[in-house]
Amino acid sequence: METVEGVFCFIPVRLSSERLPGKCLLDLHGHPVLHHLIERVCACRYIEESERVVICTTTASADDPLEAFAAARGVRCFRGDENDIVRRFRDAADWVDAEVILEIDGDDPLCAPESMDSVLDHLLANDDLEFVGARGLPLGLAPRCFTRDGLHRVMDRRVPVDQDTGYELLFTESGWVKCGHVGEGEKYGGSEARFTLDYEEDLAFLEAVLAELYVPGEVFGVRRIEALLAAKPELIEINSGVAETYWARWNERASGVLW
Repeated sequence: METVEGVFCFIPVRLSSERLPGKCLLDLHGHPVLHHLIERVCACRYIEESERVVICTTTASADDPLEAFAAARGVRCFRGDENDIVRRFRDAADWVDAEVILEIDGDDPLCAPESMDSVLDHLLANDDLEFVGARGLPLGLAPRCFTRDGLHRVMDRRVPVDQDTGYELLFTESGWVKCGHVGEGEKYGGSEARFTLDYEEDLAFLEAVLAELYVPGEVFGVRRIEALLAAKPELIEINSGVAETYWARWNERASGVLW
């Protein structure tokens, strides 16, 4: 690819969570959860401007507050299919004319900008690739990116499934698109911590991390997170008890994506 003008960040999010309703607009260290993620996305050198950030939500009335939040925060909001996330992404990409999509779940407010840069660097440097993920990072810190062409191919070939869990398997396990990965875990080391937001315990953990590291107007990276957890490993215990339940549910919901 010769240009990066068509790079956008899509943040899929809806407010009808069964486990923690409205979680992405809950208060996290004085700001809505999404505020922290957008702040970090705008530190990615391929994004920088809030106009390149798209909150991808649904047409359900329950998600109206997300459209209002986007307008107040100065980011775009696309409203599409309530359950079919691949269709929502495809329609959003066509709407903004995106060539490349950086995708970060709205549940992952501490996703690291340096990892966003890394996956995009790798995708943009390799014309044959259509999907790049990051390996080795704790859950909730790893972004992914893909091309619009790859997204359209997945959309054309897959069997529609009315849920959004595990959609990335359509890229990584189907054989329909050429995938690559960056080894972020080699740079930063592994961790048993979980940085995604699904339960009250996750919110408490993220609050504890931000209480230690957050400075308004500054964006901390994965190295500082790793250093904090090395110094205070007890923080990991705040939400470690929900991991088994989370993965059991994820595996159950994602099991039908490829069939």
